[in-house]
Amino acid sequence: VYKDMSSGKSDDYIFFSKTSMAYKNLVTGKADIIFALEPSKHQMEMAEQAGVELIFTPIGKEAFIFFANKDYGVNSLTKEQIVDIYTGEINNWSHLGGMDAEIYPMRRPENSCSQTIMENIVMGGKGIKGAVLYETMYDILEAAIDTSGKLGGQGTLGYSFRFFANEMSGYNEVKIMDIENVPPSKENIANGSYPFAVEFYAITTNESMEKENVNKLISWLAGEEGQTLIEATGYNGM
Repeated sequence: VYKDMSSGKSDDYIFFSKTSMAYKNLVTGKADIIFALEPSKHQMEMAEQAGVELIFTPIGKEAFIFFANKDYGVNSLTKEQIVDIYTGEINNWSHLGGMDAEIYPMRRPENSCSQTIMENIVMGGKGIKGAVLYETMYDILEAAIDTSGKLGGQGTLGYSFRFFANEMSGYNEVKIMDIENVPPSKENIANGSYPFAVEFYAITTNESMEKENVNKLISWLAGEEGQTLIEATGYNGM
């Protein structure tokens, strides 16, 4: 898109932030378009209060995943088991066929994309009890690797997204769980068999969509060339 622009100059136009800041920038007009997953209730309310209409254009698919240290001996979880872990009904890996070790479920901050997916799609409105708060994905990974208990407790169960997991380096101790015995592969995302496949979006507003180049970018992302790029990057296209 910015092929004739130096990387330093393009930084004046392209920004990276956490999800909560991205939505804030979009609503306040500091960004014309953001790339994210579905918004939290708070982010929708922020847009409504500002009189801004959010427009969601699906451009790809991603898998929401769960992971733990592979030493705990569990390879697959059911949707019901995950809910039971995060509501405090299951608290030991032995209850899932693994070793006798306490489960330490983690959670992300409110309004992060992973926490929104966890609350809306996985938990279905059921409250999370007793989960340990971690600010970043890397903090969670470090806790999952650690078996000393120093980083939050042995037996940490975390969640993230497939793309992030595939980009992990040096985290061979982490086991990405199958869900209902279905691994989060690109093939299973595409055919719909993986239970926690989610869409991600190019998100604009009613005001930013009045700009000619925003519409051009949206059309390009949804077209053949944009979808090829999304697939080549490691995501699933639409």
